[in-house]
Amino acid sequence: MRKSGLVVLSLSFVAVVAATALVQAQPTRRPGGPPAAGETLSFEQNMKGMGRALRGVKRATRDLSAPDSVKAALTSLQTFQERALGAKATFDEVPMSEHAVREYGEDTEAYHNGFRKHLIEAIEASLELERAIMKKDTDAISKWLDEIEEVEHHSHDEFQTEH
Repeated sequence: MRKSGLVVLSLSFVAVVAATALVQAQPTRRPGGPPAAGETLSFEQNMKGMGRALRGVKRATRDLSAPDSVKAALTSLQTFQERALGAKATFDEVPMSEHAVREYGEDTEAYHNGFRKHLIEAIEASLELERAIMKKDTDAISKWLDEIEEVEHHSHDEFQTEH
């Protein structure tokens, strides 16, 4: 009887350890935070992440003399760039907006290329913004933030589905 009790106890211990390992292996992510390893974000999650990250850049660049402001701006900008690349990779899941149907008709390749072009423009502008932040060039920072917002507004006008 004592031997069977030890076997049951041992099996119970193994089950608890295995359950704990499974829970710890599950990807966890704070809302709006970086995706867990192997996690793929949706197009909408990537686009919302771009918006949050851009707001973070703006907050951090208000006063570049503040401690860690450059680091915070670059970290937010890195997130913006990663989310832009993620949006580019998941764009195929997005239905055409009414405006896009009027502009592109049934030509989904032209539609996808048009949207891809806008994301590339945003990424290119973000790289210029990164250079400006590293130099603490406030005029250039303002210029590139304005450029990114212009691309964003034009993209939303052309591609965003009306809600």
